[in-house]
Amino acid sequence: MKLIKRILIHIYYRIAKLYVVIYHKLNNKKYDCIVSLTSYGARLSSCYLSIISILCQSVVPKEVYLFIGKESDNIKLPERLTALQKYGLKIVYVDSDIKGHKKYYYIMKQRPESILITIDDDCIYSYNTIKCLIKTHRQHPKAVVARRVHKITCTEQHVLPYNSWIIEWKGKQINPTHELIAIGVGGVLYPPYFAKPDLFDKKIIFKYALSADDIWLKFFELRHNIKVVWASNYRPHPFSIPYTQKNGLYLDNVNNNKNDQIIQNLEQYYKLNISYLIHKEA
Repeated sequence: MKLIKRILIHIYYRIAKLYVVIYHKLNNKKYDCIVSLTSYGARLSSCYLSIISILCQSVVPKEVYLFIGKESDNIKLPERLTALQKYGLKIVYVDSDIKGHKKYYYIMKQRPESILITIDDDCIYSYNTIKCLIKTHRQHPKAVVARRVHKITCTEQHVLPYNSWIIEWKGKQINPTHELIAIGVGGVLYPPYFAKPDLFDKKIIFKYALSADDIWLKFFELRHNIKVVWASNYRPHPFSIPYTQKNGLYLDNVNNNKNDQIIQNLEQYYKLNISYLIHKEA
């Protein structure tokens, strides 16, 4: 089975690379948006697959950024990754102290006027991922758009445990709402001028949400009345790159119920009641 997966990945890479080369030579028309991701450690050897799947999109982004911690500066990056710089990839070394927050933190600070789409480094994205996000963004230009969302469940007084939320929600709700939380792995679009200074408060990130960028972003959205809308699609979770799922912050957060503690701490710090906001919206 491992051999078959490796063969399939090799074939995919060869076909995808050929597509990128041909597209780059014949067509310079790209959509004015930025795609950003971060990677680390062992995933640096496979994240080229995530990036090439973005360069092969039916709607190709104008820029793609990969943010890597400075401690990886002395690590030789694979040629399959560095070769993609010819086709628009920008590799940027930054402080690694904010972990997964790197994928939005630096680019939102530097380019607040841009449409930003964040992705994860352990997945291969379907051909129409960006097209799907852009289409929904045009319908709801002020909302956060996500292809994978969870629906928050709560009583009238308080939010219920994270593991009881409606995971990978697919519903008929077509309007932006506070009930949904964008989950980064599916691909998330943030509209221009989304960020405010408090989004970049490292002191609070370190203290309460270092391992939970999705939750941190959700609390920012709640504080600024920015709603989330689901970009309807058949496969919210993209294809996972084999052997990349053995570790990750989300495993500890979900399996050990750390998300619930993070949510409780942020509610207390900001004096914000998620349940109240959701019921007020209804």
